[in-house]
Amino acid sequence: MAAIVPASDLRTGSFRYEPGSYGGPDVFVPSILCYEETEPGTWNEHFCLVKPDSILKTEDAAAEIAALDLDRAFSAGLNTGVAREFAIVLRGYGYKKLDDFQVVAQPPLEPAGGQDEVFEEVSFLSVESGADLIVSYAIPGDEPGDVISLILLRTPKYEDFLDESEIGVHLSFEKDEEEPDAVETLLSAEIESRTVTLTTYRRRFVLDIARVEEEEIDQMRRVLKKMNFDGRFRLHIR
Repeated sequence: MAAIVPASDLRTGSFRYEPGSYGGPDVFVPSILCYEETEPGTWNEHFCLVKPDSILKTEDAAAEIAALDLDRAFSAGLNTGVAREFAIVLRGYGYKKLDDFQVVAQPPLEPAGGQDEVFEEVSFLSVESGADLIVSYAIPGDEPGDVISLILLRTPKYEDFLDESEIGVHLSFEKDEEEPDAVETLLSAEIESRTVTLTTYRRRFVLDIARVEEEEIDQMRRVLKKMNFDGRFRLHIR
């Protein structure tokens, strides 16, 4: 069955697309469900596409790939507004139409702590632009002098050996008490004025960078652009 996660509401004209997963226990593939607005405010399932060559063990991993593929297609301006033509574009990413599909609605995922957004103030940041592309945000801890790191990491030269679900920018946050070493895949990064917003499949981080030096912010912009050489995530710099 298809589990559709309404976290990414991408629409054009009378069509809307939602990423999700399709499968059963321990075997899931990315899926994209197209809805058609048959009358104002009424959306009906139009067709479902699945990516059969990307087999994952969890719904979350499969849905994350679907969200990345969908965002990549929209970011590249490949949506013509015609559902059939857009489906052809997605088939170029390995998707195939699924007949006689069934949909199981899923509630939005709740991140750790039950909060959709995490707000933090950044004291300074550092970057690396060698084999490892790194942006590290230093966040004050509870004790004077303590620093907690939120790290974005991508190592392109090793990605040929990774599964599709592992490719991209990985985000880790030391403040996660239960899983300090857990990583999430970056879906989007937005830099606006003195704020950086980082979105993963689980949650959104809103970082206040007002105290960060302008030179460090410029370095961050350059490394984020390098990280996104293949349009793997959505990047907005204003």
